[in-house]
Amino acid sequence: MSLKEQIQQRKLRRTSNLIDEETKRAVVEYVKTVLGKRTSLFEAYANEKIEVIGKNISELLSDLQIERDATVKEIENKIVSVEVKKDNIISDCTRIVEEITDDTRKDLEDIISRIEDMRGPKGDNMTFDDLTKEQIQSLKGEDGSPDTPPEIAKKLNSTKESVKMSVIYGLKEKLEELKKSIKKGGGSKGGGMGNPQHESFALTDSTTSVMTQYSIAAGGNAIFTARYQGQALIFGTSYTVSGDNRTINLLFTPVNGTYFDITYVR
Repeated sequence: MSLKEQIQQRKLRRTSNLIDEETKRAVVEYVKTVLGKRTSLFEAYANEKIEVIGKNISELLSDLQIERDATVKEIENKIVSVEVKKDNIISDCTRIVEEITDDTRKDLEDIISRIEDMRGPKGDNMTFDDLTKEQIQSLKGEDGSPDTPPEIAKKLNSTKESVKMSVIYGLKEKLEELKKSIKKGGGSKGGGMGNPQHESFALTDSTTSVMTQYSIAAGGNAIFTARYQGQALIFGTSYTVSGDNRTINLLFTPVNGTYFDITYVR
């Protein structure tokens, strides 16, 4: 160690010895006082900040409560509005259904009234002859034909060469079959003719076909007359004959209590 360093150490020892116990205590107290003041200032500052933060949190919670109450109120108003609209819709639907039901009831009553007015003296035995043209027209749809099947047949029967052969369903084929059957029965002695047969059938509005007792000769073409309520019917327009040569298919809807008559060769 150098001489200079040794001198400095001696000075420090002397200075240390000069500080007595009382001085040490004064220094310690001073340090505590200074630190105590700083601690108090820090605590006051911290408390102030905590109070501000708490106030801000309270204000935020208050704003959230106000918004929540407003949202709840808005939802309640919307629910009330939906309930009112639902009640209005139900009321409107009920009114419309009642109006439709009332109109339908009135239409049915009107139809029943017209049917009662058109009923013949014998009830279900009513025929087309018992109806006026106005009554028949009132039962037709807007796009329906103004003529009934018997009226159409009557008009066609009163004309000549007004219907082409191609218009009548199956007529050409039936004529060919008739020619073939005549040729098969040919020869010097002739083919001869079968027995005539007349039959009458009661009809209802659900009748779509009738069946003869015997097969109709000439492949179902040997029909003298076919009549509905006395009115002549046209083959292919008002009726056809099935392949069994016995089943007569009606191409119109008959009325309850009416009759279909046919005279044919068997």
